[in-house]
Amino acid sequence: MTKPDTAAQGSPSPRRVFGLPAIDYHAMRALSASGAWLLAEECAAKFLWRSPWNPLYEPEAKTEFDLGVAAHLAVLEPQRQAESVVLIEAGDYRTTKAREARDMARAAGKVPLLLYQLDIVRAIAGSIRAHPIASQAFNGGEAELTLTWPDPTTGIPCKARPDYLPAHGRWLVDLKTAASANPRTWRDQAYRLGYHARAAWYLDGAATVLGEMPEEYWFVIVEKEPPYLVSVITFDEEALEWGRVANCKACELFARSAATNDWPGYRQPGQNRERAFRIGLPPWALYQLQDREDAGEFKPGTLPEPAVLRAAAPFFANP
Repeated sequence: MTKPDTAAQGSPSPRRVFGLPAIDYHAMRALSASGAWLLAEECAAKFLWRSPWNPLYEPEAKTEFDLGVAAHLAVLEPQRQAESVVLIEAGDYRTTKAREARDMARAAGKVPLLLYQLDIVRAIAGSIRAHPIASQAFNGGEAELTLTWPDPTTGIPCKARPDYLPAHGRWLVDLKTAASANPRTWRDQAYRLGYHARAAWYLDGAATVLGEMPEEYWFVIVEKEPPYLVSVITFDEEALEWGRVANCKACELFARSAATNDWPGYRQPGQNRERAFRIGLPPWALYQLQDREDAGEFKPGTLPEPAVLRAAAPFFANP
């Protein structure tokens, strides 16, 4: 793998790039929000393997990813949808012909869509256009704008690609397809995926590049099944501050690993060598067990008389 550039080797000046293809953005050797979350919550070794510094890494291609990309095109850049999507005349990829057509489309840099997926994409776009708030989120701005800047503390190169930046610059918009747009359900998924850190990363990056902090980072979430419900959600300040804590940790880890060319796996905080782990139960499990104990669920019960137990002995005998 190629050793990542350190701050001493130079970082890009804050700038915005219009029209950069997604494949070129992902190949850009700079730390992204998703990479930062991988560093902060997983480990440096996994980050390096999935980063543009690894020439062997190839993004995983899945049918559901194609659906998400096509939905982005339909909502964010409808003028590019026809030229960017290849319709696969099949209901699935079980036949060799369908798989070959899919692979050819991806090799040409296009999005393969099965027949039923095209209907879903149209329904998703229509649902967003019909939503009184979401319908106003993607008007009069720039889609897929690339932002680059140096981290102010470590100097490492950073990047972001907002789904949509309105011309007024007061907010950023992130379009997500999901199994559920219920805010209570999506909140848990969003935390696991580090979306609070993503929002903070993009807001801070935009402030550096554009010269002013956007007021909000809005997620427009649309379900992938009928009736294609939509929610518009933003994180509160406490969530964003915790996101900034994770981002700061990630930048420090990147700078340290790049300087020493040491990309460790899972280690205890502060440890510089591999070791075994001792773990406990998660807090939610402890609270649940305590509630069950308080309710008397674990109090010893009354055993049957010895004669009854002896009568049951054949039941426990090995066959």
